[in-house]
Amino acid sequence: YARAQLVADLGTMPAVALGPGAMIGLAFDPALVELGGFAFLAQDAARSSLQLTAAAAVGCVGVLRFASLSPCLHLEVGSLHAEGRFASAVSKNKLWLLAGAGLRAGLSLTSWLYWLTEVSAGMPWDRAQFVVGGLGEVHRIPSVVGRLTTGLEGRF
Repeated sequence: YARAQLVADLGTMPAVALGPGAMIGLAFDPALVELGGFAFLAQDAARSSLQLTAAAAVGCVGVLRFASLSPCLHLEVGSLHAEGRFASAVSKNKLWLLAGAGLRAGLSLTSWLYWLTEVSAGMPWDRAQFVVGGLGEVHRIPSVVGRLTTGLEGRF
């Protein structure tokens, strides 16, 4: 199957972040595995800009077939890109690693088209902080970030 999705994030970026994502997967009843990625649109923070682009691996197990309800585990690897006047950044790209868990619900729209929504939380490996010269810290990654993902999935 393949899915196009919208990803919303609370915590990774200075404000609520939105961005596109895509996943492909294989189902092994009752489990499934997915690979894909997403990118959050760049956000300004004190004359500087932050952007996250990441690859994701997801594993879920269906627990309620009639409601299409599944707990899921997530792993992400990506790059948190800072551009501008960040005084403390050793480089403009920071490695992004995250492990998380979520709960996914789905709704069958047709025999092959599904609408899926997932609420999840994750723990970043590095709680990077971004400091602008003269202003101090403008953003710090929290110890837990929240996500809401929704999208259409075609099953083939």
